Amino acid sequence: MKNLLSGGVIFILVALIVVNYLAPDKKETVKEEANTKDVELSDRAVQNFELPNILGEKATLYDYLGKPVVLTFWATWCGPCNEEMPRLQKYYETKQDAHIVAVNATDMEASIAAVTKYAANKGWSLPILFDETGEIRKRFGGFTIPTTVFLSANGEIVHEVYGAIDEAYIDNILEQL
Repeated sequence: MKNLLSGGVIFILVALIVVNYLAPDKKETVKEEANTKDVELSDRAVQNFELPNILGEKATLYDYLGKPVVLTFWATWCGPCNEEMPRLQKYYETKQDAHIVAVNATDMEASIAAVTKYAANKGWSLPILFDETGEIRKRFGGFTIPTTVFLSANGEIVHEVYGAIDEAYIDNILEQL
C-alpha cells in the first residue's frame, strides 16, 4: 500500500512538471508577450495571466517582473493566511527588493466585494488579484492555501512553499536569487 501511494505521488509530481514546464505552447506565448515587456524573459518563464485587482483594473503577472515576485495564494477564511498576510503587508511596505502579489482564491469566497471589504478593514495595500475561477491558483499548484510561489525577475519559478511564511523566510529565498 505504501509503495502504491509513493508511486502515485511521484506520478502526480512528474505530471505537474510536464504540464507546467514542458507545455509546447508555453514558449510561443512567452515569446509573443516578451516583445511587449522591457524584461528579458527566461526560456522557462511561467505563462502570463491577467486577473482583476482590488481596484477593478486588469493586472498581469508580467506587470510585476523585473524584480523577483512573491506570489501568494490566500483566502479570507484561511487561518494560516490571516497570520501570513500581515507579514506580507509589512514586507511590502518596508522592502523594495521584490514584488509581493496576493492572489485571492475568489472561487472559494463569498464575493469580490466581501474580499475587498475584508482587505480594507485589515488595512492591506499590497496588490491583491482575484482568481474568480481558481484556474491560476491550480496552475501554480495552490491546492493548499496559503501557497507561495517565488519567481525570479525574469519569470522562472525558483521556490514554492505550502503553508504560512514570514519576512525572514522571504529574505532567505530572495538572497539565493
